[in-house]
Amino acid sequence: GGDAHSGIRLILALREPIAREHSLYDLKRKQYAQNPDPNEWFGDIAFAENGTVMTFEQYSDLVVKDQVSNPSWTQTGKYVDHARQWVVYFGRGQLLVISHDELLRDASKVQWRIQEFLGTAGVILSGTLLKPQGRGRKRTVPRGAVDVLGPSFERKNRELYRF
Repeated sequence: GGDAHSGIRLILALREPIAREHSLYDLKRKQYAQNPDPNEWFGDIAFAENGTVMTFEQYSDLVVKDQVSNPSWTQTGKYVDHARQWVVYFGRGQLLVISHDELLRDASKVQWRIQEFLGTAGVILSGTLLKPQGRGRKRTVPRGAVDVLGPSFERKNRELYRF
């Protein structure tokens, strides 16, 4: 019936969009090193004329900036657009948005928020539930890429915070 989705809870864990792009760039760079084919999904990180791999700053300026600025492009960091589609099927109260940075900064607070959201306050959860994946090193996005991409993501980030 029409009430079938009412018990579902969705947890949306988001990374800062420029950091997410940086992570995707690293993955593409590794894939390209193994298979330098410009026609593969990762081939856009290389210059067409000579096949050399762009720096993240160059990739941000020459590839990502145009994608993010294109209103019809929905694959890159425009989280609020996806979340709005989900609330068509699930009420806004069924969606908890948490940030990756918040998880790294204060995992116990995020665990509390999740438990409140799920209605499981007081239930002891496994300590591995919120254990961040990764190699334990803090990565910094190059300043040039932040300068290029920051303005492109700014409006959508503000919409997400209001959402």
